[in-house]
Amino acid sequence: MGVCLIEVDGTPVSQLVLLEPDHLYDLRVTIHALEWPEWAETLEVAFNAPTRALDLPILTLRRPVDVTAPATPVVVSDLRPFRLTGTQSSFAEPLVCDVMAEFRGSDERQALRVAGMPRLRLRAVDPARDISYGDLHTEGELIVFFDQLRGQGVPDDEVKVFCRFFAALNAAAKQLYADRQFRGGGPMRESQFQRALEEILRADPRRPCP
Repeated sequence: MGVCLIEVDGTPVSQLVLLEPDHLYDLRVTIHALEWPEWAETLEVAFNAPTRALDLPILTLRRPVDVTAPATPVVVSDLRPFRLTGTQSSFAEPLVCDVMAEFRGSDERQALRVAGMPRLRLRAVDPARDISYGDLHTEGELIVFFDQLRGQGVPDDEVKVFCRFFAALNAAAKQLYADRQFRGGGPMRESQFQRALEEILRADPRRPCP
């Protein structure tokens, strides 16, 4: 068993990801494996893309040098580019890509069942239903939330500033969750959480203010 975490352009993803056609994105896959077989040299991660227009990579995660026993928990990660070539028709359904992980050795192979983020849901930005927020690249569920702000009497420039900040805040919270810095069951201070959140926000280019 392993837990899979996926990032697109440095942002952890959880649901629908919107893609600009022919734009090159960074895809990072991190696997938290409960154990690593002695015979396995690599862990190969692939996606069963439903169309050739979706150019997803095969990632090869190599066995860490400090793994000395099979029952040792292991965290491995790899980064590769990907893109969606061409466009989709208006109101097209998302492309669902299951994550397939497999340990590989010289003579053996063994599938690894993954939880956490077992699949990617991707689709092209659709001008018929998606509103542009400048250079903001974000997840589909945030676009739906942002659309509710329009027509409420708030100036468009203020809406865009809020959307940029909220997207950065959402990404920071996901990063803290993915890094497991603030897990339940242990001593935590609100001030520590606020400092960690502030550090991530200050480093995020979407942050609208200095």
